[in-house]
Amino acid sequence: MMTDTRFRPLKSAGAIAALAFAASVSAQSPAPVADGPVGIRITEQSLLRTLVITDEASRDIEQHFVRALVERDFAVQEDTEYPSRPLNAAAMKEAGERANADLVIYATVEDRKLDSYGGTHVYRAQSTIRAVNRATGETLSINPPGFVRGQRSSSEDIARENARNAAIEKGVDEALKTLMARAHRMMIYKVALVGVFSETQLLKHMEDIGKLKGVYYVKRLEFDRRTNEALLEVIATPGSQAFWRAYVEQMPKVQLLGYDPNMTVQNHYPAWFQPEATK
Repeated sequence: MMTDTRFRPLKSAGAIAALAFAASVSAQSPAPVADGPVGIRITEQSLLRTLVITDEASRDIEQHFVRALVERDFAVQEDTEYPSRPLNAAAMKEAGERANADLVIYATVEDRKLDSYGGTHVYRAQSTIRAVNRATGETLSINPPGFVRGQRSSSEDIARENARNAAIEKGVDEALKTLMARAHRMMIYKVALVGVFSETQLLKHMEDIGKLKGVYYVKRLEFDRRTNEALLEVIATPGSQAFWRAYVEQMPKVQLLGYDPNMTVQNHYPAWFQPEATK
């Protein structure tokens, strides 16, 4: 079993943006009225928070994965302790819960010597990757077929490293194709509600948001009874401002106060934010 660990900070601007967002809600929102509509302000944060875990013998795959995911706008953190035995899906989910990660990746690399001949050596290696999406409960096993043969070298260390690097490159590439196909249309939003006067009212709005098409998860972050403001976290499919406005209009007594896009993600994946992409 994995023990409780400390995790390296998220490698994303989303965490900083969230703090600034929370501080700005009051300044940008009108004063609440008890019998008036609830105001809602939506802010795009990032793609799924992702935790990368490897065992001690597979540490060389860790940075490859982290770098590739960060380049694709995932908010990534790494476990600072390495499990002594393979992790099953339940253990991966527990690690994700401790780290507040939505997507958990467990990656390993195995290598074997093929032969030593004439003072040269050649190795083969294979990477094995599993992923658990805590927002949907889905578990994925991503196993590139067969071992990858490395280049022969007079140095055994170089021959082994060459095979491992080839397996890592192939494994990470295959994993990213699968992950982007399965998890790419999921984004973290911060949703501020202004003019909420009771726990019952807040729960009703959370329930209404949770019923919207494309919403996977709604979590309460804050509720300030003095200012009648609440802050939620929502995981949902990426959508344009018009897409969210149309959804908000379906919710009784709710008005859209504003929509703050994450232009880094939108510029990287423009097709995801077209109205037809979210249907």
